[in-house]
Amino acid sequence: MDYLFLVVGVLAGTMKSVVTRCIRADGFLRTMLVNAAAFFVAFVVIFLSGFSDLRQGIRLPWPIVIGNALSIFFSQIALLKAIEYGGMALSTLFYSCGFVISTAWGCVRYAERLNASHVIGVIAVVASLALVVKREPGRPFRFRWLIFAVCGMIFSGFIGITQKLFVTDYAAISLNVFLCAVFAVNFVISGILCAIFFFAKNRRTDLGDGEEKRRICIGRKSVICTIALGLILGIGNKLNTYLAGALPSVIVFPVLNGGTIVLSAIVSAIVFKEKLAVIQKIGIAVCVFAILCIACGQYAAG
Repeated sequence: MDYLFLVVGVLAGTMKSVVTRCIRADGFLRTMLVNAAAFFVAFVVIFLSGFSDLRQGIRLPWPIVIGNALSIFFSQIALLKAIEYGGMALSTLFYSCGFVISTAWGCVRYAERLNASHVIGVIAVVASLALVVKREPGRPFRFRWLIFAVCGMIFSGFIGITQKLFVTDYAAISLNVFLCAVFAVNFVISGILCAIFFFAKNRRTDLGDGEEKRRICIGRKSVICTIALGLILGIGNKLNTYLAGALPSVIVFPVLNGGTIVLSAIVSAIVFKEKLAVIQKIGIAVCVFAILCIACGQYAAG
């Protein structure tokens, strides 16, 4: 059953990229509105699935809760903006490569040994990133995309770190309670930032009602996709956090991240007709090879 959950986790990661690609979240205000709505839906999903566990809330490890919440919050913003400024496949590639950070941290925190396969894998990941950001002829390179893509990768790695910390050091605490607190924190942060920006914007400008509505409206399609994103965030984070403790890291992180990269590339080419240069396709293939190398290294390390 755990391996079935692993497959569902890969599908959830891919669907997250797909629905994020469909959301119109240009501008800080719309991005915060999308985040607030998605985190609220995710909270409701976890709340309904673990209502009986909520009495354990007082026992929560709040530093890890806040760390995980902020990692999800900033990674979500980075992924939204990266896909807005660039393609889904390449943005997802960067995001998924955050597992390298979690692996490096595991070597320090749990005294995991490095071997030749680990080193080759890390070098291959760096090479793959250099390949995919190569400027395409006739298409301007957006430095903003690179910034958000790299930030998404970093915060994605922090998500894995905080998930592993929770399931290993606080296994007695309900996963539902932990995630309820995480998404509640994210919803409050998004709501506060949205309100601050909205009122600050109103003070600086004198806009009519019609223009005001257009500024905050995200469209029916984006609303539907935002709800779907919240469902995926709730289910996906619950699955991934559970799997971090149920299966060895050698299986969980390479399969989740590598599978998401490959499926996202396929979906982006079929559904969104995104064209990748040959050099970028090679970069994606090198990244998959890197994940396999790190997986083999983890297995050899025992």
